[in-house]
Amino acid sequence: MYRRTIKTLILAVALSVNSYALGQEAPKQAPKPGAKAAPPLAPKAAPPSSPVEPLPEVKLPKAKAYEQTSDVQSGPVTKKITQGTRIAMTSKTVNIKIIGVDGDTLQAAATSEAGAEPLMTQVSGEASRPRILFYVPASAPRRARTINLEVKVPRYAEVESVESSTGEIEVSDIDAPVAISNGTGMVKVNRIGSLKISTRGGEIIAREIKGDLIARSTHGDMTIENVNGAVDVAATNGTVAVRNVAGDVRANMATGDVDVHCVKGRAELNSASGSIMIIGASGDVEATTASGDVTFKGAIRANGRYRLKSISGEVAMFIQPDAPGFTATLITYSGNIETAFPLKVETPIQGGPINRRISGRFGNGGAQITLDSFSGAVGLSKGSPAEWRQCK
Repeated sequence: MYRRTIKTLILAVALSVNSYALGQEAPKQAPKPGAKAAPPLAPKAAPPSSPVEPLPEVKLPKAKAYEQTSDVQSGPVTKKITQGTRIAMTSKTVNIKIIGVDGDTLQAAATSEAGAEPLMTQVSGEASRPRILFYVPASAPRRARTINLEVKVPRYAEVESVESSTGEIEVSDIDAPVAISNGTGMVKVNRIGSLKISTRGGEIIAREIKGDLIARSTHGDMTIENVNGAVDVAATNGTVAVRNVAGDVRANMATGDVDVHCVKGRAELNSASGSIMIIGASGDVEATTASGDVTFKGAIRANGRYRLKSISGEVAMFIQPDAPGFTATLITYSGNIETAFPLKVETPIQGGPINRRISGRFGNGGAQITLDSFSGAVGLSKGSPAEWRQCK
């Protein structure tokens, strides 16, 4: 019995040693003189390749000549800037307000009802033309509350880019150009140098623009007033109201009305589905809509060009009673033709109850007027100068 127990213990120890040796690599021993080298072990089979393609190589941008910094602070940011500085802001839900001030000091702060919020700044670009980027870092706890980012900048600073998805944007008192890209939040702009803006669904209100204005919108109304340059707007859906423009006005709408008052330059207005109203235009006018009325009220100028057209709607023109000479061409397929001015008919009324056309001259026939509607009435009337007297 005693010998059997000793044999059992020896066997157990031997098994343990062998089990441990299976998981370890045997130490290499130097071959004996004259002994043949052992054949190399066959390489292990490579594991099956992964169906996921390797990530492409990422090349980091080279550092610019101007020092780049990045700071996160909970309190206000204050920086001295110089002429040529560009300002940029980006955010998903933060409301952004930019105010131009005298001096050369920039101040920025992000706040909410909970108090100060973290604010990140990044500086890049050349020393003579630096770019300062502001944004509020995204974090889950803050999404339940409204964050407001307010930045006061010297009036000469160029607002190179302001981006937001759902927040509202407000910019005022900047002498330099301003560029804005917004999602569904409202945009208000007052007293700036020039404006380039695009929105997906937010309303645009822009007033007192010293230079040109370019606006693009997928869905949203536009109100534009007092522009010293040209206006170029386009929208998929919405209404456009333009007042007091020193340059040309161009508007292209897919669905929506266009209302333009007091234009010193040329007016070129188009809508696929919507009415067009023009009151007071010093330059040539061309207005076309597929579905809607087209109305012009204002004084025409000698040698001016006026072309109003609608596929489905009335076309009406109201001009000064003492208008200079003009040549009028009035066309309609299924509507009536009316004129309050005695025309020296050059081409008599053609067609019968449908497909009617008349061409005639008033005075010296200098200006050119064409009123064209497929399924609506066409009229040339004497208007009241009081309606467009507000235009200077």
